[in-house]
Amino acid sequence: MVFAPTLKIMFVRRFIPGLVSAFLKSVERLIGQVEEDKLIWKAEKNGVYSVKNSYGLCVEDLVDTSHLRRPGYWSDIWHLKVPPKL
Repeated sequence: MVFAPTLKIMFVRRFIPGLVSAFLKSVERLIGQVEEDKLIWKAEKNGVYSVKNSYGLCVEDLVDTSHLRRPGYWSDIWHLKVPPKL
């Protein structure tokens, strides 16, 4: 039989005295304070998961690209004067 969480806590309090009961009371208070639970993807500034971002993280872990990271390197490439089509 499945009990609601409150019934389980009442059952344990009745049969397990002392410290365990006090611990369960404190946990019950904490549970009552939780307003909303949500997932946050810390790898993205806005906290929203994307396949593109997770792929980028995997590639970073698998491939060493540290030799490509030079100050101004990419900036110089993007500012080259080249014809639109080669």
